[in-house]
Amino acid sequence: METARGEDWGLFARYEEQMISAERLLAAGNAKAATQLLAKIGLPTYADPTRLILLRARADANGETRSAYEDLLKTFASDPTDEIETAIAA
Repeated sequence: METARGEDWGLFARYEEQMISAERLLAAGNAKAATQLLAKIGLPTYADPTRLILLRARADANGETRSAYEDLLKTFASDPTDEIETAIAA
């Protein structure tokens, strides 16, 4: 069981590192690279997908506004949250 826990922490650490990298790419104005990175990110088990969904929408909105909006709507339809609703309204 120790190994499984260690592997879980490793997955979460990699996930956070990738999310931070994507946020930095967006802040630097490199939405295309952020979109490519975000497409490769896997969500660890038991992780809340909201942050990843919102970040993907932000990256897509810099070039694929319709796609970003549709993804937010699909997510909201299956799992409505205040954060997703706010992003849709923005």
